[in-house]
Amino acid sequence: MNADEVRHRFFYRLKELPDEMARQLCDLDPRYAAAWVLIDPDDVPQPRIHAVARVHLDPATEQAEFALVVQHDIAGQGIGHMLLKRAFESAREMGAVEVWGDIQRDNTSMLRLCESLGCTRAQVSHDPGVVRARLNLSASA
Repeated sequence: MNADEVRHRFFYRLKELPDEMARQLCDLDPRYAAAWVLIDPDDVPQPRIHAVARVHLDPATEQAEFALVVQHDIAGQGIGHMLLKRAFESAREMGAVEVWGDIQRDNTSMLRLCESLGCTRAQVSHDPGVVRARLNLSASA
């Protein structure tokens, strides 16, 4: 991932992914979390991850937070749309009635993608540079 992709996904710059953070991203409880990953086929000598969509359900609120990252060299091909749609379906299957994700205001491609999937936008009160995208899953079933 390039520096902007990392910043858009994690909201700050990372040069390396700390081991603990990597474990948290990879060790999912299927009752409350799902990830859809686009990776090279097994026969590629050094397979790479190209895109990831994730959701994490808070069972107390029945809301799931979502996140997406798509490598810049494959962006604009519908992969993010497909992965995020599947992530939303996974959230619904886990019992979520709503999904939400915080998006940096300058991440216009992600904002447009969320809008194309039916998400509404709201300003995040504590950060003028962040927009919250929401989708009511019970209404879009």
